[in-house]
Amino acid sequence: MRNLADELQMEILRNSVQNSIAWDKIRLGRFTGSGLGKLFTEPRSKADKDAGKLSQTAESYIMEKATEIITGESVGDFSSKATDHGNEWEEHAIRELAKAVGCPEDKLTLKPNFVLYETYSGASPDCYMEVEGMRVGGEVKCPFNSKNHTDRLLHVRNAADLKECEPDYYWQIQANIFFNKIPLWYFASYDPRFPPNLRLHYFAVEANVDDQQQMLDKMNKAVKLRDEYVQYLISI
Repeated sequence: MRNLADELQMEILRNSVQNSIAWDKIRLGRFTGSGLGKLFTEPRSKADKDAGKLSQTAESYIMEKATEIITGESVGDFSSKATDHGNEWEEHAIRELAKAVGCPEDKLTLKPNFVLYETYSGASPDCYMEVEGMRVGGEVKCPFNSKNHTDRLLHVRNAADLKECEPDYYWQIQANIFFNKIPLWYFASYDPRFPPNLRLHYFAVEANVDDQQQMLDKMNKAVKLRDEYVQYLISI
């Protein structure tokens, strides 16, 4: 049972600003929305798939989370031209999405706090918006490689396309929908190098209860294995 000091510390972490030290800390050891898609990757061989084994990608992600618990430091953080480009354009892209869906400026919340789910997961929404009196969320991508934006314009036009073509983003959105208890989320791709009418591409993604249950099942198995790894490491 956590004491009052632990509860106060957790409350501080819950209210942390995205990309801050506290935000990094609350994500340690937790399966975050941006990483959940790794748990859905399939093993390479049919035999492993039929046996219900984890893929190398999924097992590596679970080991990362066990490592973070042991070391108290983040695993896998990196910066690149692609991430720098995304960070540079993200706020502008969010505001463009808000205008496109009819969200008033005063009803737009940029980069809300990390939303904790149970003790083992959580997600960081890009934004909350109010559209015709309904609260919705937004997930915005600003690709460094413009071909990715072209691909979305041509082939990723709805939730089913997103799940097939870019499943990591689909599961990130389903996690945000579930954790935030918001039934509708917008996915958007924005590229300022395109002509004005092609810069913003977006569509709505609704809650999928069956997929969310599958997501919870995957997380429960991952947590169990993560904790087994941690217990073994601290027993050595």
